[in-house]
Amino acid sequence: MMSDVDLPVEHVRTQVTSAIDVIVHLGRLRDGRRIVLQVTSVEGLADGEPELCDLFSFDPRRGPSGSFVATGAVPGLARTLVDRGERVDGWMFSAGEDA
Repeated sequence: MMSDVDLPVEHVRTQVTSAIDVIVHLGRLRDGRRIVLQVTSVEGLADGEPELCDLFSFDPRRGPSGSFVATGAVPGLARTLVDRGERVDGWMFSAGEDA
């Protein structure tokens, strides 16, 4: 969008959301550990805005060193992977603490 070519914002958003399937947010805790803070699926566009679906997140208040928790949401990407012959176990999206 910073180039001399005038592209509509909707067109750029469509291209970006079609190119990105999953967003992984990494971070560093106060004790210096690097961890995955959140995993979010990009589901497409809704009313011109990217539609995001949180799949997993880190909860620092769970247990002595925190815990990774599934939200229970199953991304559309899971169906695409199954259609392509990949094995996707539904239990990994079950809400609750990661095993």
